[in-house]
Amino acid sequence: MKDGKPAGMHQGDYAYLPAKSIHQFKAVTAVLMLDLPDAAFDIHYVDKSGTEIPPDQALKPAARKKTESAKPSSK
Repeated sequence: MKDGKPAGMHQGDYAYLPAKSIHQFKAVTAVLMLDLPDAAFDIHYVDKSGTEIPPDQALKPAARKKTESAKPSSK
């Protein structure tokens, strides 16, 4: 939840996410996530400040950190 503490999850866990709230999900390994709504829903993407942003902006890969940039091969 926005402004909440992160919660780790493991195989078989579930999370209840109330409607009309900002949620964030980050997977650090391969994951299968099932979303089982109890009614019709919309997905609205927001930035860290809570401002709505378009899906293509929200779903683009994160920029690589300068320290992780590719180095030339010594071959």
